[in-house]
Amino acid sequence: MINPAHDVLAANALARAVYAPFGELDNLVRMTFLEPAARRFHVDWARTADSTVASLRAATTGFEADPRLLSVVESVRERSPEFEERWRAQRVQRKTATVKQFLHDEVGRLEFDAHSFAVLSAPGLQLVVYGVEPGSATARVIPLLSVGMTARTPARR
Repeated sequence: MINPAHDVLAANALARAVYAPFGELDNLVRMTFLEPAARRFHVDWARTADSTVASLRAATTGFEADPRLLSVVESVRERSPEFEERWRAQRVQRKTATVKQFLHDEVGRLEFDAHSFAVLSAPGLQLVVYGVEPGSATARVIPLLSVGMTARTPARR
């Protein structure tokens, strides 16, 4: 679940395992532009960067005065020329369905169908769901991520 600023508000344990190369799953814009891991992790970083900024631009519609969104934009603009260039292009695109391709440090290449859904009871929030093709290479390594995830996560009592 993400807000208009692309803060990750909720993620299940498997999503955290997928994004483990970042260390912290907190804000998709910050992670894409300010984390060195992003350029290795995203198979096509430039496409991801373009899409992320276009999606953030779309989020400003109706939320242009949102303090958190403004803070993310200004913070990343100051620290990333690549973000600034894309932000100035003013491309707007809402994400509904896309293919996500990652290169994970532990399990290699991952490919997901990602679908974003508006949360009607909470304007601005989006639920993002990743799916895999049954029998695909990604489907075969998901159990490995789950095992690794339990090794990194302390047991709950």
